[in-house]
Amino acid sequence: MTGRGWTAFLALGASLSGCAWGPRPARPIDVSAGVIAARVVFKGQSLPNFLRHPAQEVYYARVLPSGDLDLDHPLRSNYHRGGYVYWLNAPAGRYAPIAAAYSVLGLRYLARLDKEVRRDMVVDLRPGAFAFAGDTLVRTDWTGMGDALLHLARHIQGCLPLLGRPTVDIDGASHLTDRSAEAEGRVLRRAAAALGARGWDDAVRARYDELGPPPPTLYSGWGWRRRPMPRLRTDRFSYIDTLGWKPGRGLGAAWYWRQPRDRAQIAVIFFSTADAGFRPASDYLDAMRAAGSGGDDHMLFDLTVSSRAAMAVRYTSRLYPKQDLPGGRARVIKTETILVPDPEGYYVVRLRAPAAYFSRYLPAFARFVRYLVLEKRPSPEAKS
Repeated sequence: MTGRGWTAFLALGASLSGCAWGPRPARPIDVSAGVIAARVVFKGQSLPNFLRHPAQEVYYARVLPSGDLDLDHPLRSNYHRGGYVYWLNAPAGRYAPIAAAYSVLGLRYLARLDKEVRRDMVVDLRPGAFAFAGDTLVRTDWTGMGDALLHLARHIQGCLPLLGRPTVDIDGASHLTDRSAEAEGRVLRRAAAALGARGWDDAVRARYDELGPPPPTLYSGWGWRRRPMPRLRTDRFSYIDTLGWKPGRGLGAAWYWRQPRDRAQIAVIFFSTADAGFRPASDYLDAMRAAGSGGDDHMLFDLTVSSRAAMAVRYTSRLYPKQDLPGGRARVIKTETILVPDPEGYYVVRLRAPAAYFSRYLPAFARFVRYLVLEKRPSPEAKS
């Protein structure tokens, strides 16, 4: 990014963050100190229960090599502003959030985050880097008017001097986590304004350059019915249906989309190291390089998928009719295959189409991949 572009980026972040009061963010203690940013919003607990309350504290646990969480040594965020929570001077490692808290009218609400939230918000932090743990909405159960009145009394207690601020434990009923490039772009803009002047601008800028400009938000409908297109979730990834084809079909780690006239197929498949007959990523890359016909260049090229470095190849195949059938010409199929490494294995994202239609559907494939978000999980699955 040019210097002028970075200045404009900082100015946009400043305009979005608004005014904030409170302690200033800590400066980096050394070159290996990193930042973890997150947004956790709670809905439905206090009166009125339609309000949304952003967390002001997030507690993390280190993910040990065994996959267990180090719950005996919780690590607390140390700065919040504009609805986002930052853990400044975080050491490199893999972490999962285990709790979050917010305060309103003298009462502190503390929520212990369940395994599903931890899985969706697990984060890897490199030395001196900026990492995004996600933007999560946690819906809480309405526990009745009796509890609501009790909370009201505690609010009054918390506002009185010398009585202290009480804490109420709450449980989440469901959640929705957004780790898309758009969501990370929003937090980077806020972080540039909130942290840049305190020595964190290099980490924020490096992540912004690595991520690149986030794709624009997609909308459906017209006029007052215009809404952002929903993000659909599977077990291992989420996506926005930019294709308009037949609904995706799949189970677990393998999903497929077919063009209505069967002129193209897109697949997203996750290969786990725990699968029987798992083939290492290096072997799969060798097979990608060797695939196709003699007229293909057999060259891998680099690209980015869901903020991760990936390798891709395009090749041509010829499908001949079965030998017991007379005559017939070979069908020429073109394929683009992308391999995205993951701590638990790797993803394969693929477009396959007859050669006559491949170029027509390649832009639709690129747009689909641009809005694809691959989930990050503890490795192996974090245990509570």
